[in-house]
Amino acid sequence: MRVRVDGVDPSRRLIEFARRNAASARVSGRARLEVGDAAGLRWLEGTRDRAISTGTPHILRDPVRVLRESHRVLKPGGDVWIYNQARVSSQIDVQKWKGSFASGEWRLYGLFLIFAKVDPGRGYSRGQAVSMIEAVGFPDPRIRQRKGEIEARMTKRA
Repeated sequence: MRVRVDGVDPSRRLIEFARRNAASARVSGRARLEVGDAAGLRWLEGTRDRAISTGTPHILRDPVRVLRESHRVLKPGGDVWIYNQARVSSQIDVQKWKGSFASGEWRLYGLFLIFAKVDPGRGYSRGQAVSMIEAVGFPDPRIRQRKGEIEARMTKRA
């Protein structure tokens, strides 16, 4: 199976970083990466098989709006996978990751650290996550929580 990925992020710098990574992995032809807002995707209704969000729910102004938009663009039977930042971070070699930074990325990382202290984001309880997911219309969400990290998977009704 050949996979195609459409990636969206509001940060032009992060999109440029992702494009460089896709080029170095030789998958640029299968990755369309663009600056955009996950709460207002340009894709047609029912055209995507899966939506994956890593490390964003706790920093979103309106996570329900983003979930609604994900639901809108999914095909019937399509699913959403959400992982919070702590889980993603625990899966990488931090020294190797930092060693890959270009000078501009070090500045961006520094800004991220400052922003994280000023506005550390919100954590959600299992109950809050279920309420947000059910408000969108995903039936029977599968939610796993451990050490404050939440992983959620939802499927759009067929």
